[in-house]
Amino acid sequence: MNIFLIKFLNFLYFTFSKSGTKTSSIDEFFYPLDKINNWNVVYGNKGFISYQCSVPSTNSYKSIFQILKILKENKIYSFVSVLKSMSRNNKRLSFGQKGFTLVFDFPIYSNVLDVLNKIDLIVLKNKGRVYMTKDSRISKENFIKINKEFRNSDFMKLRKKNNFCFNSVQSERLEI
Repeated sequence: MNIFLIKFLNFLYFTFSKSGTKTSSIDEFFYPLDKINNWNVVYGNKGFISYQCSVPSTNSYKSIFQILKILKENKIYSFVSVLKSMSRNNKRLSFGQKGFTLVFDFPIYSNVLDVLNKIDLIVLKNKGRVYMTKDSRISKENFIKINKEFRNSDFMKLRKKNNFCFNSVQSERLEI
């Protein structure tokens, strides 16, 4: 996967995509890449990193523009990119907030982690969120600032009640 191939595939996709409505199965809608056997090998031997963040409606245009500008300046290109509008979700530990979510799948470029740290700062500055289900690298400091709900008393009571018996590499890295 390289910049030329990504540009060519994007050109083909937009040139030959049909506009309009179509009914699709849940699996087809949520897992479109599963139609392609071993789709993940297109990223090469190093693999890829998935990143998803959200930004509130307020200043969303500015936030998204800044994120895309950083990606372009650093020559970080995503094979899979998605922009969706979102509603607020009041559930515990919810990622949802009124605004937009951005999803990227990046090949492992040499500077990808540094660039994602810069994007975290834009998300933090604009009161956005990082989707923890896809996270594999956010710093503990930025995690605490961005995801305050993991430090609330209800969540900590639940963790203590279960004697912290359900842990993951992520929860240990972030000390939650």
